[in-house]
Amino acid sequence: MTNNEILIGRDNSCHIRINPECRYCSGIHGALYMSGNTLMYRDQSRNGTTINNNMVRQQTVPIKYGDTIMLAGQYRLDWNTICSYFPQAQQMPAHTIIKPQDNPQYQQEYRPEYRPEEKRTPDLHKFNWGAFFLYPVWGLFNGCWWAFLVAIFCCWASILINILFGVFGTRLAWQNCKWDSVDDFEQTQHTWAQWGVGLFVASIFVGIVILMLLGSILSSIF
Repeated sequence: MTNNEILIGRDNSCHIRINPECRYCSGIHGALYMSGNTLMYRDQSRNGTTINNNMVRQQTVPIKYGDTIMLAGQYRLDWNTICSYFPQAQQMPAHTIIKPQDNPQYQQEYRPEYRPEEKRTPDLHKFNWGAFFLYPVWGLFNGCWWAFLVAIFCCWASILINILFGVFGTRLAWQNCKWDSVDDFEQTQHTWAQWGVGLFVASIFVGIVILMLLGSILSSIF
């Protein structure tokens, strides 16, 4: 706690005491203090504070006269009450922009949490092993229902068709089916690839067993 720091909350020790029935407001929700010529607000609550519709939680930010300050997003902090402790705040122009070079403490205390999310797309050139091995069934669940017709008329066992689906399967699935996210898409294709490879290995094993049985039967006959 700094000198001349004004506490806000439901606790009896707060200078600006909020009605105890405001249950979303913390006991000591936040604090106000001057840093040079700048009025600062520090949130130390569980439910945060919205300032001009921007959420502030466990942060210290500069504020100016007229800002809309909502404790826990519900209880408005009155500027008349604030100015009774900091009358100089009312004299600050509402359009003043506080720059780091004007207030060095701004850089140390104001740390916005927002980070723009980078738009990510899957690797559409990745070979799709699920489509390569299982394209007639894979297509039904990946927006390519017509793959089943291709299997009927072009023969499922045609290696050329398998290769084409393997090469273009990832792009076809991404473009023809709705996905919740890139991670959802990639996980689904990975699962199909595991099933495809697993069934391929199993079919080879079964084929070897059948050949061995046939060889054993033929050798016993002759």
